[in-house]
Amino acid sequence: YLAGVTCLFALFAGGCIGVKVPITVAALAGLSLGVTFADLAAGCTRQTRLVLRIAIATGCCGCATLVVVGATGRGALAQVASVCFLVANSLVLVAMHAAPIQSRQGQALKVIGSACLFSGNAIGLGWHEAPPAGMIGGSMAEALHGLGGLSQVVLVGG
Repeated sequence: YLAGVTCLFALFAGGCIGVKVPITVAALAGLSLGVTFADLAAGCTRQTRLVLRIAIATGCCGCATLVVVGATGRGALAQVASVCFLVANSLVLVAMHAAPIQSRQGQALKVIGSACLFSGNAIGLGWHEAPPAGMIGGSMAEALHGLGGLSQVVLVGG
C-alpha cells in the first residue's frame, strides 16, 4: 500500500514542482495498490458487510484505471481513479462508525487525501479554467437553481 501511495505522491509532487515523472509510475501505483485491494477482496466472506465489499470493489476499479493510465498515457483517466479512491475511502469511513477513534481519524485523513487527489487532478486537467456554462452539468445546475440565463446577466453586469 505504501509503495502505491508513494508512487501517487511522486506523480503529484512532480506536477506541483514541474518535474516530469514518467506516466508509467501510475501503472506501478495501480499494481502496488491492487495487491492490497486483492488481498482485502480475498479475505471477504459472507459475513463481510456489503458496504466494505463495495469499497473494495471500487478500490480495485481505481487500481485498474491507474494501470490503464500508465499503459496508455491518458492522464485524464486518472480522475476516474481518484473518484474511485475517494468513494472507497469514504465508504470505509462510514463502515467504521463503531471503530476506535484513532482508526476513524486515520481513515478520515485518507478521505481528505483522496479529496485532495481529486482536486489536484481537476486542477491539472484545467477544470478550474472552464467557464461555468461550458462545464458538464452547468446548464442543469442553472435549471435546478432556477437561474436560467441569470448567470450570464450577472457576469455581464459585472
